[in-house]
Amino acid sequence: MLKIPDAGDSIILFEWDIDGNGTYDVSSTSATTTVSWATLQSLGITTNTSYPLTLRVTDSFGASASVTTARRVRSADI
Repeated sequence: MLKIPDAGDSIILFEWDIDGNGTYDVSSTSATTTVSWATLQSLGITTNTSYPLTLRVTDSFGASASVTTARRVRSADI
């Protein structure tokens, strides 16, 4: 479960492990991101397959938390 930051904390970094290998592939200071199909392919992502997707957030005090879910990539998604 993802811990909600304490009052006064700000989330300053969002990181996504897209291919489930434990390495965060995309980092941003924004809560949303867009990943191109070319990037997904370079990570070995193909259509009609489910992959673990992990989001790690880091707050202004350096505390971090992560949550993992499954994401299915369908040809209609691209």
